[in-house]
Amino acid sequence: MTRCGRQFTTSVSQGNTMVFYDSAEEEEEDQQQDEEVFDDEAIPTNEEEEEEEIENCNIPEYVATKEYVNDQLEHARQLSAQDASIALHHELHQVKLKLQSVSDTQSRCLRQWTVNDAFNADLYRISNTAPPQDEKDVANKAYVDRHINIIKTHLAKIPKLRCSKLGNVNVMKKRLVNVAPPVRKEDGATKAYVDEKIKKEIAKLRV
Repeated sequence: MTRCGRQFTTSVSQGNTMVFYDSAEEEEEDQQQDEEVFDDEAIPTNEEEEEEEIENCNIPEYVATKEYVNDQLEHARQLSAQDASIALHHELHQVKLKLQSVSDTQSRCLRQWTVNDAFNADLYRISNTAPPQDEKDVANKAYVDRHINIIKTHLAKIPKLRCSKLGNVNVMKKRLVNVAPPVRKEDGATKAYVDEKIKKEIAKLRV
């Protein structure tokens, strides 16, 4: 290899620098010097590196200690937890105010509610209704069930009529009520029908 009129036998790249030698002897001599320098340098072993520790560091400028890093992380964690707690408390408070507002509004609406048209409950229950007092009050289930049971009890005590198309009817000395006035001569006569007939006959006798 020729450079600037000089003959170079070889070249070696050292780091970012390209080194050229005039002869092989010069290259060999340079390598021997590098080996001697390399042998003289003390290279620490892994055991020596493990034994050496950096202790008692002050406030770090370039190197951060483990304690410093842990303190900073704990401080950041506490701030994050505190901020999250404050945010959550604020959100819960807002939700509470919203629910309270809706509850108060619904209560006022129910107290002053007037239905002017057909109301569709959409299969929702109307709960916690008080027992009815006025004729137009809503009757709750307990009220209806109690009165139905009363009616069933009284009906069970009434003897059943034994009717037969071919026989007599024994009413067991009970009254027959709400009987229609007789039309045919075979119909049973009501008290009102009989009394009216008697009055008419007495009126004829007075004439």
